[in-house]
Amino acid sequence: MMQQLNICDVLLYYLSSPDNLLFTCALRLIGNISASENSSYIEEYYKHGLIESLSTGWRASTEEGYSKEVIWLLGNMVANGNIQITGDIL
Repeated sequence: MMQQLNICDVLLYYLSSPDNLLFTCALRLIGNISASENSSYIEEYYKHGLIESLSTGWRASTEEGYSKEVIWLLGNMVANGNIQITGDIL
């Protein structure tokens, strides 16, 4: 029987990847998830190390142009209204 993978952990692994394709896909997917009205999604990603994974992947990326998408994701996280998340970002 195949072991189930937690999609949160997989996406955060991809987000911290030096592979630009994996980083881009994870960044866009998590960005869309963070735009959801359900704040529990982004809180779950935050608890699993979203900020650290984002920082690692962004620094490892070799292509330019990610700044807008990273800022979009961070803006969605701040808009979530969670004081701890906002404090860590700012």
